[in-house]
Amino acid sequence: MKQLLIALCVITGLFGGGCALAAGGIGGAINPLQFIAGAVFVFNLLVVIAVLGWRKPFKPTFYGLAVADFLIAAAVLIAMAVWGAGVQDVLIWGLLLAAAFALKGWLVLGFIRRA
Repeated sequence: MKQLLIALCVITGLFGGGCALAAGGIGGAINPLQFIAGAVFVFNLLVVIAVLGWRKPFKPTFYGLAVADFLIAAAVLIAMAVWGAGVQDVLIWGLLLAAAFALKGWLVLGFIRRA
């Protein structure tokens, strides 16, 4: 469970936060969405640090990240229902992405309840 949570947090942190920050830094203009991407990166980093046992977990961070993961999963499902229903490949990838975010949120909640 811990290894899967670490893997999902690293993937989300790198692609969701790191790539968005790097792409925004290339253009030079600061976008408010970069702050959200930065928060995603920091929250996932804090989860990895807590899972590895380097620091005591700060529970509100975990609950906030779990809620964000569930909201993202719901948003992806809604987007797939609206835009991806006609395209089979898009629908499959969207459903996998929603399932991954829901799984990550569930693992975060499971970890913080045990900590």
